[in-house]
Amino acid sequence: MKYLMIDTDIGNDCDDAAAAALACMYEGAGLCKLLCFTVNTSDRYAPNCLDAIADTYGRRVKIGVYRGEGFPENPASYCKKVAERFGTAAPRERPEAVALMRRELSSCPDKSVKIVCIGQLNNLCALLRSQADENGTDGISLVREKVCEVVIMGGMFGADSVEFFGQAYTAEYNIATDVPDSILALELCPVDVTFSDFLLGKDVLTLGALVRRSDEDPVGYAYELFCGGARPSWDVLTVMYAVCGEGELFCRTARGTVTVLSDGRTKFTASEEGRHRILRAASGNDALQAAIERAFETLRPSAQMSCTGKQGLSERPVR
Repeated sequence: MKYLMIDTDIGNDCDDAAAAALACMYEGAGLCKLLCFTVNTSDRYAPNCLDAIADTYGRRVKIGVYRGEGFPENPASYCKKVAERFGTAAPRERPEAVALMRRELSSCPDKSVKIVCIGQLNNLCALLRSQADENGTDGISLVREKVCEVVIMGGMFGADSVEFFGQAYTAEYNIATDVPDSILALELCPVDVTFSDFLLGKDVLTLGALVRRSDEDPVGYAYELFCGGARPSWDVLTVMYAVCGEGELFCRTARGTVTVLSDGRTKFTASEEGRHRILRAASGNDALQAAIERAFETLRPSAQMSCTGKQGLSERPVR
């Protein structure tokens, strides 16, 4: 069984909401075990928003929160409105993110967990820097023992600059908004890391149809509030790869090392000894778009589908 741990800055973009829902649906289909969500911002309504999504998509998921400095609440976040419509915005006691991650990791089989980062890397960095406690050894050793792969939606590779919504874009948001933690997390991480490139999801516009279901679907409501229609699929593709792996939809580059520069730009240097790889589309953007749209139509709590996007359980074992 594949175990998933998803660290998110939900509220800063609506694709986090869709990625959380997809993870819930994958667990419902028996394709993974969703250990927890952790929030890496200070948005006090983010956990309640995640609760609302998980409840709607048929799961109960543990949620940990960030209690460090920085990452103030985003006033444009949709989390409060989603929580109020589909659950409650009332605060409740939550475990601290790294403490929850350590506790969940300690109970898992060796090399069975994928940590999926769809936001800044402050929680991953804090996990790697954590000290030994009742839940095991130090963070680096615990990750080396329990984690098979870290999957990061972050970085921009293959272009120095691209136009995005009419502006020149040179550094991917998740990395650029927390350069120190990004640099340190990659230096400390003792296991393989796959980077879901900004360019991979940028032109895969999906899930605009969910807005028509905004009265009954918290993800559709998040999309309505954030952009009113389809959105690039960065985080959705990251979760899809984490569960499905390489195959019809995804391939990866050869090994190498990703370096984060002081301005948040990222550089990939090929090397046989490197632990890093960049995620690519195996069959083009149309195939990725079709797989996402089909998943949200067919992979409901009462339905199942394979990682290839076809109805019916996959005959391939879950690696």
